[in-house]
Amino acid sequence: MNDYKMNRNEINLTIGMCIIFILRMIGMFMVIPAINTTGIFIEHENKFLIGCAVGIYGLMQVIFQIPFGLLSEKIGYKKTILIGLLIFLIGSIVSSCSTSIYIFIIGRGLQGISAISSVSIAFLASGIREQNYTKSIACVGASFGISFLISILFSPVIIPFLGLRGLFQIIVVLSILSILIIIYYVFPYYISHVPRLASYNSKSILNVLFSYDIFAYILSIFFLHILLTLNFIIIPKKIEFFGYLFCQHWKIYLIVIIISLIFSIPIILYSEVQCYIKFLMNIFIVLFIISDSFFYFFEKDFLIFFIGMQLFFISFILCESFLPSLLIKILPIEYKSIIMSFYSTSQFLGIAFGGILGGFFYKIFNLSAVCLFGIFTAIIWLLIFIFISPPIYIVSFSINMNNNFIYSTEIQKKIHLLPGILFVQYNYELNTLSFKIDSKKINRKKVKDFLKNNF
Repeated sequence: MNDYKMNRNEINLTIGMCIIFILRMIGMFMVIPAINTTGIFIEHENKFLIGCAVGIYGLMQVIFQIPFGLLSEKIGYKKTILIGLLIFLIGSIVSSCSTSIYIFIIGRGLQGISAISSVSIAFLASGIREQNYTKSIACVGASFGISFLISILFSPVIIPFLGLRGLFQIIVVLSILSILIIIYYVFPYYISHVPRLASYNSKSILNVLFSYDIFAYILSIFFLHILLTLNFIIIPKKIEFFGYLFCQHWKIYLIVIIISLIFSIPIILYSEVQCYIKFLMNIFIVLFIISDSFFYFFEKDFLIFFIGMQLFFISFILCESFLPSLLIKILPIEYKSIIMSFYSTSQFLGIAFGGILGGFFYKIFNLSAVCLFGIFTAIIWLLIFIFISPPIYIVSFSINMNNNFIYSTEIQKKIHLLPGILFVQYNYELNTLSFKIDSKKINRKKVKDFLKNNF
């Protein structure tokens, strides 16, 4: 039996969550260019208020990630996700009906308040076996890429015909679809969550948060999204420099994203089995340094620029997939949701800092200074990341026992003497032993052989 093969529940749960992310993000990726191009038709608008309409979404996400994480520990993942989706729907309705920039900003703020990305990741991880975390979360990461791709392909067509109001009406429909899918498709494949922190201890949460490995992973997503924002200042300007009009940019993005997915999928599938994730992460951070170095040193060479852009997208997709998987592996089960909310907050802060600092360096100096800042950021990240402890690659599985098997604490002690056994539990109804093992030290075959020879 292949313990790394996702079962039906895991596949359906993953597909359902990917659909939710795609439906939410397609509209959001189209919003910023729509606001920038059609904002002049909103009453009372000016450049500052349009900027507020763009920025308030991210600000609300930063503020409400942690409260939603705490709420999920009180009332469970399902209710929290539904509350977030309903708030997002209300915000979309307000935005679609607004005739004033002030009402529009309120609608965008409500959309931002629905900060459930961390809860959604924790929800997904809690319904997936440890050995399939990376594949499942990578699928969600890929759904962001698919959303971005669909947006850059269709936004030049949709926005001129429907305008801002029409776009938000589409987002309203997609929000309703998301709620229906989460209720009727996702939840039925999820094992009910039992709230774990009836009363949390803030001191213990901080102790977990500021342990080196966990805090380093939270800093990693911060650095990753600084690099993302910096490179989305650099790349469009570079593409324009090489003679491509804005309406032609999608052609380059399409090629780069398709190649990135072709390279990324096999790496994601086999990295967990071969236990290479930590090693690969170090390589990808180095590739960020190389990518921005190409942008800096080879300003006029399109081929080198394209290679650098390709390296950036491949590294970003894989880091975005691997980081939450690595973090979840080491989190105490009772703190998964709240720590993931800090992780998501760090993610949005990275976007904000990248935008502010990138804009500063570009305005005061030039685009080359933004490239240098990206190189410096990646070097600092690498120096922090290399000291993270290698993760334990946990594999979960169950073994059916024969009818004569009688479980006892003595048997449990003998099983725990095996190197690499992290957890064992007997199900009296099904007559099965459930295991969590360190796959670097032991595997299913060795466990089965031990049981067969001793019991």
